[in-house]
Amino acid sequence: MKRLSATAWLFMAAAPAALAAGLMAPTERAYAQSQSAAQAPATGTDDQAIQLEEIMVTGSFIRREGYNNPSPLEVIDRSDMGAQGATNITDIVKNVAVNTGSEFNFDRTNQNFTFGTAQFNLRGLGLGSTLTLINGRRITRSAAVANDGSQFVDVNSLPMNMIERMEILKDGASALYGTDAVAGVVNIITRSNFEGFELEGRYQTTTENSQEDINLNAAFGAGNDRSHISAFFTYFDRTDLRGIDRDFFPNRLSPETDTGQGMPGTFFPAISDGNGGFIQAPGAPGQPAGSLAVPPPSRQTGTGPVPDPRCLDQTGLPDASGLKIIGPGADTRAGIGVGANVGVLGPDVRGFCAFNFAENFSIVPDERRVLFFTEARHKLNDRLELFAEFNYADNRSTVDASPSLPNQFEAILVPANNPFIPTVEELGGINPVFHNPDGSPRAVFAQFRVKNLIDGSGQMQVDSETWRAMAGLRFDLSDNWFGEVHYQRSENEVSFTDNAATVFSFTEDALAGTLRGFEGQFLNPFASEIFDRPTDQALEDAVMRTSERFTKAEQTTVEGFVSGTIESLQLPGGSVGVAFGGSYRKNTFLLDNDGLLEIGDSFFQPPSPDGSGDIDVYGFFGEISLPVTSRIELSAAVRYEDYGSAIGDTIDPKISARWQATDWAALRASFGTSFRAPNVSQTAIFETGTQRLNDPFLPGPGGLSCDANNDNAINVAGGETRPINTAFGKVGNPDLTPEESTNFNVGFVIEPPRSNVRISVDYWNYDVDDVILLEDNQAIAFNDCLDDGIANDPRITRTASGTIIDVSRAFFNGASLETDGVDLNVSYDLAMGRFGDLNASAVVSWINSFDIDLGAFGSGEVIDGVGSRNRTNPFRSVPEWRANFPVNWFYKNHNLNITARIVDGVFDDQSLVQVDAETTFDVQYQYRLDGLLSAEDAITLTVGAVNVFDNEVPVIPGETFRFDSKLHDPRQRMLYVRLKFEG
Repeated sequence: MKRLSATAWLFMAAAPAALAAGLMAPTERAYAQSQSAAQAPATGTDDQAIQLEEIMVTGSFIRREGYNNPSPLEVIDRSDMGAQGATNITDIVKNVAVNTGSEFNFDRTNQNFTFGTAQFNLRGLGLGSTLTLINGRRITRSAAVANDGSQFVDVNSLPMNMIERMEILKDGASALYGTDAVAGVVNIITRSNFEGFELEGRYQTTTENSQEDINLNAAFGAGNDRSHISAFFTYFDRTDLRGIDRDFFPNRLSPETDTGQGMPGTFFPAISDGNGGFIQAPGAPGQPAGSLAVPPPSRQTGTGPVPDPRCLDQTGLPDASGLKIIGPGADTRAGIGVGANVGVLGPDVRGFCAFNFAENFSIVPDERRVLFFTEARHKLNDRLELFAEFNYADNRSTVDASPSLPNQFEAILVPANNPFIPTVEELGGINPVFHNPDGSPRAVFAQFRVKNLIDGSGQMQVDSETWRAMAGLRFDLSDNWFGEVHYQRSENEVSFTDNAATVFSFTEDALAGTLRGFEGQFLNPFASEIFDRPTDQALEDAVMRTSERFTKAEQTTVEGFVSGTIESLQLPGGSVGVAFGGSYRKNTFLLDNDGLLEIGDSFFQPPSPDGSGDIDVYGFFGEISLPVTSRIELSAAVRYEDYGSAIGDTIDPKISARWQATDWAALRASFGTSFRAPNVSQTAIFETGTQRLNDPFLPGPGGLSCDANNDNAINVAGGETRPINTAFGKVGNPDLTPEESTNFNVGFVIEPPRSNVRISVDYWNYDVDDVILLEDNQAIAFNDCLDDGIANDPRITRTASGTIIDVSRAFFNGASLETDGVDLNVSYDLAMGRFGDLNASAVVSWINSFDIDLGAFGSGEVIDGVGSRNRTNPFRSVPEWRANFPVNWFYKNHNLNITARIVDGVFDDQSLVQVDAETTFDVQYQYRLDGLLSAEDAITLTVGAVNVFDNEVPVIPGETFRFDSKLHDPRQRMLYVRLKFEG
């Protein structure tokens, strides 16, 4: 059970008095608008009709007047979303100032199975640390698990036109909602009262190397005093964008997209094992092959790597294809220049024949989404009401990738009878790696790809199907007491397929000419397959297949609460409000790999066992609101959750207060604890994936070496490390416990009379212990090099030549994080008479600190993560500040919006370079024509531009795709037009 420190208990005991004395916290909206008012443009005039109502806002189960909530709440309504020119919820995610580190772009090297998804990551505390709700209720987390083991709600599974507003609670809320609310809550409030019909179409295109989005939305709603139903539908279609269509992206000559696992391939001398088989010749990596004709032990052998003898021959390849040698002294060994067209290499050259995949990869997936949401309610009588919701999503995302994958884990034998082994005549002499002393061919081990660059790209595809059904009962116990109970069932199924997978056993037979159905036909693993002796296409296809990985996440919840006021318990400010309730939740996760992935009969994936597990959670909570005076309100809540004996239980309290100091100034504060429980994927599943890293160990004549006395070990930009595409294993840890967080928020909001100015300021602080993290493979490689300069970390598996083929990573609770900062919100309304109305705002989030302590898994030093990409630790990019500056002008049926967006620069701790800040401008014009077809209808035409000045994303030398996919949008300037009919 969680134990609060004495300091924490003292703070909680003293907080009410301190708060009454003036602790401060803001409110983001001072009132709630009725539906009709919320849909109309805000004019900011004094005589605007504002209808106040008692509502239940995010962060409380007690009804209050408007948004006067004791916790910091940011509200994004439909007019805000429309002014942003948002196509889907992802566009909202990337523009929220307090959000950082979300995965909303495709990044093949750091994002294996989650492309096509998007999620909130408030404060940068982790993809699983923000709780996303629909109308205050949990929804299923995605079965597409992030590389770090995080599960999250995929907001791409929801149609945006269903949203009335999004309430973002910017402090911890586990006391009411339970796990995952560490950083806060995003509550999506739906258009429950929508009536009529809407039809909307949107087209968007980039202005360079066209990438297009088509969006079709429809909405319907009808009802009466007793019943109501509404339905929302979205069809979304997006074309892909290839990396080479952007100037910042690496070209075919760029080292960032080089890999030493290519076609042409790399070879390793083979010797007899004495039993009729062969083994790789022993010796230090990078040694010359010597004379393999001399019996051991007197001969000098060496394991290679030996590049294909025609690696630098560019005949017949695309211009500037960039074939070159990378690895041990590749740019100077034997006098060969990188990329030089020198034809056939000599027998003493060592290194890896480079494969540059720049032209293969998409940076924006091809996507298709079909989204549906409906909700209904029916009053049984004046006190009972039935309600239900159902949503469905069918999403597909496809990206181009490498034409095929190399044999990562084991070099494969090319028997001496393979007719494609280079002849003495082709090489201009005997090469002891490929020839016996008499010139006859000899067996050799190979690392290569079946498909080459000329064959084009392979495809990876994610198919995601989500459904959720919820039904419940609302009840009024009296005029002052109400409640609800609901049952919910939801699941997400994800199928990941890769058509570039190569079967090891099939390829082994094809190299020997014994593949079933192709007896006597041989696969060509040499450069001649590209230039003049191609393999039969049918044989190539026969050794490749489409691999499939299937995951499913299910969630079942039963929740209920009762809320009301105790009229007999009166304080000077009114009646005491209370709420209490409970919940049961069951989460399950299933991983099912196809048969060849399970046994590891794959060129690039280690054995990937199936797995499954589930977690049952019981929770109970209570909340109380104390109106001490008409201007001071204190609130407190506490929640208990039990995860069973394996994980344990936790108690989390929260207290908050609001002091309306004057009619135009409010002060408030909150303090509490939160937690995030480990998911099934982190506790019970062994998963594999692939990731690109830079290996600071370089093979050479004396073996692997690391220069740990200077920055060479991590100076990627200087070319001192070797880029490697490698596999990793995620090892589930059944001993994980929930991570625990203490957070507090203080601030103020002022609205000086007759000034039309509103200012709110928050200071926030999070102290998170026992953070659930997955060890970082890049950090493991760097720390191995810098520790003692010897490649001896047991978590890293290398080939005989020194190439990393696998990094085994475990989940752990050993880290802690402390972060704090300030949020600033300023808005100004100006009534300009016959020239219309103007609204200008500034929304700024500044992070003061982001201090990471990896505990026993780190160096013992606290890492300063603010203003860093955090590539050498398990966190994500954390710019010091982000800001949005929207200006809206309203004139009759016209609306013009101009928004400046700034994302601060970050220091790339991997390449040791400073990444520039990014400033972009969005412009939108909207014209509304009312009553064209009838008195009730309206047609709205919108045109706009995102990043109107076409600013390029900041370049990161050494990063695979040269940009930060978690901060910047590679599409750059986009133009859009939207036509909407309302009837």
